[in-house]
Amino acid sequence: MAYDGDAGVRAALERRPDAVVCDLGLPGRTGFEVAQAVRRGLSRPPLLVALTAYEDEAVRGRARWAGFDHFLVKPADPREVGAMVSGAARVPAGPAA
Repeated sequence: MAYDGDAGVRAALERRPDAVVCDLGLPGRTGFEVAQAVRRGLSRPPLLVALTAYEDEAVRGRARWAGFDHFLVKPADPREVGAMVSGAARVPAGPAA
């Protein structure tokens, strides 16, 4: 968990998560900037889910442009968020059985 955009980018680049749920209105870097930095900084970027109070087509379009895979409006259904991020879990590469 990170409480501002800069910390969110650092956490994503260090931890390489399978999924990131990110508010768009963050202190420091915006969620749009976080998505762009994570996409640029990781060769295999995580699933990016925008979570925001802004329900507007312009904001949705900007989120898509920034690199978000999904867009949810607050209050989001926790089951919907869980289903999105659980589908992003990576299967570790290993020798074939």
